[in-house]
Amino acid sequence: MHNNVFNVCINLTIVIASLAVGLETDNPEWGTWLGPINQLCLFIFTIELISKLVGLREFFWSDPESSSWNKFDFVIVGYVFFLRFIP
Repeated sequence: MHNNVFNVCINLTIVIASLAVGLETDNPEWGTWLGPINQLCLFIFTIELISKLVGLREFFWSDPESSSWNKFDFVIVGYVFFLRFIP
């Protein structure tokens, strides 16, 4: 998972998601067009998480270089899905 193109795409998605959240926080009325951007970012983060879980298998949790980030990603993506499905 150390492909430069992959890393650039994920980092760009992080920046876009951060900007969208910041803009929507200050301008709630922009949610109608920022909502789909947030959904797309969540989809990309979910694909990243699934590909890492499948590709790294049990090493996902124990990789000395990135297991902390993997766990963080798992918690954040899981929490967002939890919020979406709990009324």
